[in-house]
Amino acid sequence: MARQARLDFPGTLQHVTARGIGRSLIFRDDKDRMSFVNRLRVLLKETETRCYAWSLLPGRFHLLLEIGATPLSALMRRLMTSYAGLFNNRHRRSGHLFQNRYRSTLCEKGRYFLELVRYIHLQPLRGGVVKSLSELENYPWTGHDALMKDSNDWQERDEVLLLFSSGKEQARQMYADFLKEAVNQGTLEVVRDGYGDGDPSDGRILGSGDFVVKVLKEAGEFREGDVKKVSLQTLCQRISSCFNVAEGELRSPLKKKPVVDAKSIFSYLAIKKMGYSGVEVGDYLNVRGYSAMRLSQKGPEILQANGLALSTFL
Repeated sequence: MARQARLDFPGTLQHVTARGIGRSLIFRDDKDRMSFVNRLRVLLKETETRCYAWSLLPGRFHLLLEIGATPLSALMRRLMTSYAGLFNNRHRRSGHLFQNRYRSTLCEKGRYFLELVRYIHLQPLRGGVVKSLSELENYPWTGHDALMKDSNDWQERDEVLLLFSSGKEQARQMYADFLKEAVNQGTLEVVRDGYGDGDPSDGRILGSGDFVVKVLKEAGEFREGDVKKVSLQTLCQRISSCFNVAEGELRSPLKKKPVVDAKSIFSYLAIKKMGYSGVEVGDYLNVRGYSAMRLSQKGPEILQANGLALSTFL
């Protein structure tokens, strides 16, 4: 399957992440982390890119960037290529450091801005690098430290804190409470309020249906009549009913033909027609992302063989 083109426009908010090849470490110690941060700081200034949140973990990084005149692709190519060269030279290794290309999600700023800041800054806690919020306070490799302590001069802080209060100390306390709320409730993911069944969608975009349509129109990719997105659970229920397969079986390792056929159609509709990523569908089916992609390729053939139309599941 051909990769979808990136949605890379000036002024957009982008959540960017990349991980080590084969899930290997990309940061072995603080010298590596400082090397990456120093390179990032220089490139942000050169490209007039704004960074609102960031987090470095041993095997991956997260950035929340507002793109300036320089395309995101150019910034990330320079950042990842130069850092990989420094890392390989320092650790006397060769070959690729990062797993494929970086992943980016274009985000609706007003709707998800603070959710993304929180999600990214809680990554060390979510990933087990620190064990508590108090430990996170002393972890210097996220933008959380800068918001609380003004520990760097290149991260955008005021725009985040002003969303809580005009007084800096009060804003910091409210921001800290905002993180604590997610930890106490066990909600360390981005909360997609109002993002429900029937909304137009695209796996490259995080936002409301109207926002998705707006972005796709700007990219020249919007087509009237595209299949509407439903939740994976709803799609699972519809396909399970049609094939007389239990929902639990659809998410199990069973190899019975009706189950495999149902999985293939589920993957095809979710990935090719509704914009879910292979990883998202794989996680739901309890398989690898590339396995979900392979299943999706068989979907049209199975639909035709069974005399089924897309409208059967919509």
